[in-house]
Amino acid sequence: MACVISSGYSLGCRDSVGGVEFIAITSYNVSTTYTLGTASVITGISPTASFYKFEQYTEQASVTQEGQFNNETGTTHYVQTVTITLEKMDSATREQFLALTQARVRIIAKTQNGKYFLLGKVNGGRASAGSSGPGKAFGDLAGFTLTFELKESEPMNEVDATLAASIIV
Repeated sequence: MACVISSGYSLGCRDSVGGVEFIAITSYNVSTTYTLGTASVITGISPTASFYKFEQYTEQASVTQEGQFNNETGTTHYVQTVTITLEKMDSATREQFLALTQARVRIIAKTQNGKYFLLGKVNGGRASAGSSGPGKAFGDLAGFTLTFELKESEPMNEVDATLAASIIV
């Protein structure tokens, strides 16, 4: 298969901000399929799944995607990393943290620019690191942090905002 470059890239206006508004998480389902619209934006998910919202304060959560390209083996994949903070140190938050550390998940991230992105579309992902504690100083986090790692053969897809609004609870 030929990999043809058919367009370029132009700098646009500087009207974008970084950051994550919130993360929404669902359990992995191997039978999930997607409908892709223009530019591979996800416009449908079947069977419909509920993604549960985990609110994050400004500049608290992070989403990154690192391409891994191996010229020796001719392989390409993407490592998607999501880090969230759960601010309370109580039994209910502990139970939520425990469930998240054990589950295989898919994640939708809503950016500060109002865009939604699906991570773990094909393979899902699992927690790869976590920490908790009451902190030391008055200003320290008394809660939990959790990092998920998801590996995919393609970069994350944008999710249509109308679809996202219908599946995030």
